[in-house]
Amino acid sequence: MEHQTRLREAVRNALSEKQQCLLMASAWVRVAGALMLAAALWLAVGWALK
Repeated sequence: MEHQTRLREAVRNALSEKQQCLLMASAWVRVAGALMLAAALWLAVGWALK
């Protein structure tokens, strides 16, 4: 019975780690998207003022 409980805890830990990893990945995707948007705006403004 103790083995089953330990296995369940291991699965729960693995899932929470995976969720944290996914959260970090989505945060990086958001940062990359914001940087691309800023670069696009900067280029558009530079081109409009040229």
